[in-house]
Amino acid sequence: MTTSAVLLLACPDRPGIVSLVSAHLAEQGGNILRAEQSESAADSRFYQRIHFNLSDNSLDLEAFSAGFAPIAQKLQAEWSLHAMDATNSRTTWRWSSWSSLATCRSSPEGSSSAGRGG
Repeated sequence: MTTSAVLLLACPDRPGIVSLVSAHLAEQGGNILRAEQSESAADSRFYQRIHFNLSDNSLDLEAFSAGFAPIAQKLQAEWSLHAMDATNSRTTWRWSSWSSLATCRSSPEGSSSAGRGG
């Protein structure tokens, strides 16, 4: 059972990105467990990683992805959504490069998995 997820997002930098993403999470009953973001001055891109769960612990990744797709389109974003559960709760998320989305590396083995939304 999926207990939480990580949303990875990369898009052109502009005001309101954090607001749009966090508002969608709140509307879905989401609770942000950890959030990180940065902007790359070299290419004017915004990068965000949000680890979250839902208040009722019923995380349907397909439904969440379908609801998030219009927001991602509005932001012209590349994004991915990754399930987290007890077996990968210590997963480390890293940007594979500043010009592309992230990969997942499970500590300490280093195996990878990636999903793609949008």
